[in-house]
Amino acid sequence: MNNSVSESRNTTTNWFPQRTLKDDSMRRCLRILPVLFTWLLAAPIAVVIAHPGHHQTADKTRHDKTTAAPGSVHHRIMAAESKEVMDTEVVTIAECFKDAGYATAAFGMWNLGRGRSGPGTATSQGFDIYRKPQNLGFEQHSYFDEDSRFLTDAFSDLAIEFVKSNRSRPFFLYLPYHAIHAPFEPKRELVQKYERKTRETGEANVDPIYAAMIEAVDQNVGRIMETLHELQIDEHTMVVFTSDNGGTPQVVAPLNGSKGALYEGGIRVPACVWWSGISNPGRVDDTPILGMDFYPTMLAAAGINSSKRQVVDGINFLPVLQDSETVERDAVFWHFPSYAGRATPSSAIRMGDWKLIEYFEDHSVELFNMVDDVGERQNLASMMPVKAEELHARLTAWQQAMNAAIPTESNLNFDPATSNQRGNGGRRRGDRRNQTRP
Repeated sequence: MNNSVSESRNTTTNWFPQRTLKDDSMRRCLRILPVLFTWLLAAPIAVVIAHPGHHQTADKTRHDKTTAAPGSVHHRIMAAESKEVMDTEVVTIAECFKDAGYATAAFGMWNLGRGRSGPGTATSQGFDIYRKPQNLGFEQHSYFDEDSRFLTDAFSDLAIEFVKSNRSRPFFLYLPYHAIHAPFEPKRELVQKYERKTRETGEANVDPIYAAMIEAVDQNVGRIMETLHELQIDEHTMVVFTSDNGGTPQVVAPLNGSKGALYEGGIRVPACVWWSGISNPGRVDDTPILGMDFYPTMLAAAGINSSKRQVVDGINFLPVLQDSETVERDAVFWHFPSYAGRATPSSAIRMGDWKLIEYFEDHSVELFNMVDDVGERQNLASMMPVKAEELHARLTAWQQAMNAAIPTESNLNFDPATSNQRGNGGRRRGDRRNQTRP
């Protein structure tokens, strides 16, 4: 969930001087998605999306365990199967823009279909051009090539070249950086910079390697923003900066959880918007928005109607940016019937101030008041059974309406001796005594 609007100034590049939508968890995010929306005079909007990669643990052994296929000895139940290729019947936002005459490109991560060709590849899903690290001479999981070129810099070079080549026409650029993704391999000079800072400030909780990876992304987003300014199209550009999942447990405080978990630390992420159409720039707005909301919002800003082609679950939050009216929905949902990181298969609902998480391993639930307890430390399910049942009933109805996969089958390969190696399933240790079954 993304939320809030405010002015964001970066001490390094100042790439969002005003007109921004953001959440103060910016410093905690792992994966960042700058989206640049540009249009030229009477031309349609051109869009650039930049998005750094998933964070995963740097421990290769643990990485294999936590992302294993259903049936792993670390899984108590059989997780839902994950599709490796997105259905070609889905009309992507890139296809919408391409059909409207936009130049489209994607540089970086594409986890919706493997291979060099075929219906699941980026170039078959609306992008004219796609480049991944191997196309640029980088080995898998490496941030430096043989010439010591840094991967994030290389992707940004492509992005800037694409923007310059299409400065006189509408364009859509998706830039899914692999940073900030383990195994971390930062620039040495940036690590040294933050090592000096930690010595000077005495701040023991700052990881110089992690900070260096973040600044490398920050610098490159700044380069793209500067390019828009140099080309004099920055005032005709919408930029969205967000993340697709939360951070590591070490950096999400005061939130609980991490990537894969449905605690706030796994799903609450920053969202910043730069756009000349924003009314009262520099403000903060607490309206919750979801990743799926960007699809209808960006198309609406571009004046493109895709309602006849694709069923869209997200909502258009342009009224929030324009400060013209509120955007209301009585509940938002998350469903993750798989194992990832420290999390187990689960589903969640947020209604107003209340949030309920259902765990499929044992069908227990947790209930939190998000106003009084943003860190989700006090499970109120046993103390407020009526409220818990209300939210659980609504969650169940939504699951049924969506035909959501609900994993229930026991895993015959499960080895209880390995459960402690995975952590506590994304839950705070000791919380199980407060969990209830609806």
